[in-house]
Amino acid sequence: MLRTALCAVACISVLDMTAQALSAQTIIVSPGGTVDSLPEARDAVRALRAAGEKGDIDVVIQDGVYTLDQTLVFGPEDSAPEGAVTRYRAAEGASPLISGGRVIKNWQQSDLQGAARSGRRRSRGRRGMPSSIVSTMAVRFCSGRSLKRFV
Repeated sequence: MLRTALCAVACISVLDMTAQALSAQTIIVSPGGTVDSLPEARDAVRALRAAGEKGDIDVVIQDGVYTLDQTLVFGPEDSAPEGAVTRYRAAEGASPLISGGRVIKNWQQSDLQGAARSGRRRSRGRRGMPSSIVSTMAVRFCSGRSLKRFV
């Protein structure tokens, strides 16, 4: 009798875990898609959690370039409830590029000593004032590893 009761409790637990796994939500991020930016995906996850979603949420990022105009901030409200996971990942075989860089225009040859030999350039800053030294660092991540770094 006790054995049957324990088996019934175990079966109910397994069924409950299976139901939670089946109710996992997936948000697809794709350039030109319904959700086309990482901040929009984050906000969609927040909306699902605020509406009572307690299961796993997968944010699947398709190939493409995702430009960030501002810092993408995650806070406590972005955490999954106990026993659940919120996961941001690249789609199978995809290599999305997340870029916070910006295009610098109006390059001119630098008049800094030795800069002509090294090929350094300068540009006009945000308010039209010359930048003394402009250095750019770009890191591209592909499948979780850094490919190149320029300083």
